[in-house]
Amino acid sequence: MRDYKVITSVLLILLFCEVPGKIRRVPQEYHNIQAAVNACREGDTVLVSEGKYYENILIKQNIVLASLFLLDNDPAHIEKTIIDGSRLNNKLYASVIRINGPTDTLCQVTGFTVQGGSGDPQIYPDDILFKYWMSGGGINITDAGARISHNNVINNNVLEFGKYNCSGGAGISAGTARENLKSTPYVIIEYNRVTGNTAIGHWAEGGGIVLGQSGRISHNIIMYNRVNSRTRSAGGGAGIYLTSDYDIIFSDNYVRYNSAGIAGGLVSAPGIFINSEVKVLCEHGSGNRKSKARVSIVRWNLKEAGDKLSV
Repeated sequence: MRDYKVITSVLLILLFCEVPGKIRRVPQEYHNIQAAVNACREGDTVLVSEGKYYENILIKQNIVLASLFLLDNDPAHIEKTIIDGSRLNNKLYASVIRINGPTDTLCQVTGFTVQGGSGDPQIYPDDILFKYWMSGGGINITDAGARISHNNVINNNVLEFGKYNCSGGAGISAGTARENLKSTPYVIIEYNRVTGNTAIGHWAEGGGIVLGQSGRISHNIIMYNRVNSRTRSAGGGAGIYLTSDYDIIFSDNYVRYNSAGIAGGLVSAPGIFINSEVKVLCEHGSGNRKSKARVSIVRWNLKEAGDKLSV
């Protein structure tokens, strides 16, 4: 009799209480991705079927946002599950996916084609010359942690917008506007194809990826990204920025055919500028600000001179 009451109590709990880790399916249960994300609790998974979704997604907690790639590792799902951010009326907040909240690497985005974004505003109050930025056309991570893996981040264009006349991280941007922090949330960017993204502004950096907080960029293909500006453009493929006491690892990436005024492939600051034909990057740093990189292939990226390109 006692066992019967225990079993009955457990069944009632399962029936009336939502169990953490629920799978929420789009479009079977929710008409769009944001509706499923809004319904999530910490630890839930939003599983998106193949299709094209014209949305701009905001994530504020640790959830998994994934295509059917999560179930079977079939890369065809990546090509066929598209989130397109090009139809947003508010052009000031136009990243395809925004992550902003108390998240860590348990917040995951995997298995999508992410395209058509034009970035979100970011203010750096301590920077007198370059205070107002547009960043993160495809995926924009601000003061948050995340794991971004197995995505195609393509054809996002970050342009200056009013007073926000600087641009960066057209494909993926992760960072914080606060300097001299003891620690920052950790970001992992791995196994992505980041191609055909463009950052254009009065000052522009990081056509493919920008990382300005603790994290790792590894096993990505970073190609055909471009930065262009009226003053200085740098890091056509990627920009790595060290503003506090933390490490950034850049390893095992393939960086090719990107273009910028300075450092067509990769720019790291403070530190060194890296151009074409660099196959192995070594540890470097300035004071307690350092970055590590190994076995990354960075070659045949272009430095721009006006409208002309030169290797």
